[in-house]
Amino acid sequence: PLLWTINKSGRNFFRPLVQAYPVFSFQVNVVRGLDVLLGSLYGGYNHGLIEPLYKPERHFENNWENGIQILTRYSRVKSDVWLNWEKFILPGDPFKEEFTVGTNTQIFLNDTARDFVFSIPVQGIVTHKGGQIDAAKDEPLESLTNLAGGISFQHKIKMSYINSWGINGMYVASNDISHTKLQPYISGYGIFSEAWINTKNINFFAAYWDGNFFITPRGEPLYSSVSIKDIGKLVPHNQLLTGKIGFKKKVHKDITVEARFEGYYELYDKNFDYSYGIHITFNRDFFLKKIYSND
Repeated sequence: PLLWTINKSGRNFFRPLVQAYPVFSFQVNVVRGLDVLLGSLYGGYNHGLIEPLYKPERHFENNWENGIQILTRYSRVKSDVWLNWEKFILPGDPFKEEFTVGTNTQIFLNDTARDFVFSIPVQGIVTHKGGQIDAAKDEPLESLTNLAGGISFQHKIKMSYINSWGINGMYVASNDISHTKLQPYISGYGIFSEAWINTKNINFFAAYWDGNFFITPRGEPLYSSVSIKDIGKLVPHNQLLTGKIGFKKKVHKDITVEARFEGYYELYDKNFDYSYGIHITFNRDFFLKKIYSND
């Protein structure tokens, strides 16, 4: 199938009016609980990464991920390991190749069928920008890593309205493993704590971030100690409070509408940023028509 993106943002030249992307996936079940996927990946929100590692807007801006993905589903282990080839190069191209390697592995400490579930989440992102056959040889190679690990608790509530609530505590580290260091900080770290409540139609989320010299190549820029808005601005010690609320309604068996409000409060300069929007999610089956035959 082809995915079509139509731009109605108010700017005719913000992007081409219509973009078409080929989507092709080959998925094979190697053994029970282990799947390998080649081609278009289950990307975006499906990776389940925390915000310091993965910016939520990338689900809309960079949703098309292509490469290889290994999915593991067992009673005590759930894992997603992938390689997203973002920019392929040919001999003489004036730019570097780019790819991202990521993982989200959850180790469950008790039976997930219980109402109280404890787990150990391990997440990671490695980004690489390099290549040996391009013409941009004056540009040094760059490899950045983000790793996170901690403890997670979830309480599933058997009520008609409230579905579940939970808390996470994660230690996050960043490292510049390039031979030539381009970033102002070689290594950094942070503590990310979050809590959430999921109801039938409304989701609440709150988080606190305390970071030091932290750099995130694919995460939400507000968590980084290096500003991408004000070039040259550094925030060695970054503290951030986050609050989100979303109202979700299924208007059709294949269509979900969600209204969201997100707020970010930077404690170091007492600055408040926010965003709001409406998301409409289509199941791909909505566009497919079943044809029945009597044969």
